[in-house]
Amino acid sequence: MFKNILQHTFLLSLFVNLLLLEHSWGQIHAIETGKPASWSATLKDLDLNQLAKTLTHRPQLLVFVSWSMPTSSLQHLFLDAHKSGAILIWRGLKFGLDKSQDALRLFEGLTPIPEMRIHPELFAQYQVHQVPTFIYVEPSLENNCHSSVCSNILAKVAGDVTLKYAVEWMSLHYPKQKSSLKHYLTLL
Repeated sequence: MFKNILQHTFLLSLFVNLLLLEHSWGQIHAIETGKPASWSATLKDLDLNQLAKTLTHRPQLLVFVSWSMPTSSLQHLFLDAHKSGAILIWRGLKFGLDKSQDALRLFEGLTPIPEMRIHPELFAQYQVHQVPTFIYVEPSLENNCHSSVCSNILAKVAGDVTLKYAVEWMSLHYPKQKSSLKHYLTLL
């Protein structure tokens, strides 16, 4: 059974990461060209080195979530994360394949899919004790987490609020980040 869970987690992670590449490339293409991206039509124009450089050199908005949250909150964050480019961070899947599949059904019909990662270590490293928690971080998740605590937090807020409210709150309480957070507000 444990082997099946690992296989399911790996396949889900692989699928999500493929979707992340498409989603991230589409956002960057739209920003750079002013035109919506057509994945299949312009795949030949994809510069993976430029994509990697762009993705790793800009602050990221992380939203730590859990299956214990109210369904409506998860659904709203799911949609807002897609609109804004925020990354949903999950501690893990619900225990057991059947429960995980049931939980994923919450998102049926909600498209496109936002960037999501299953990363339980980040909950400890960013000292997340309640969900949702919204953290605005410097580029590259792993580079600034050498010890048990990450040092790249630019702004942080927790509470069952909308993504827009969290970004507005961070802009108000972390004035140095206001101009870079403005990007997220324009997308929400």
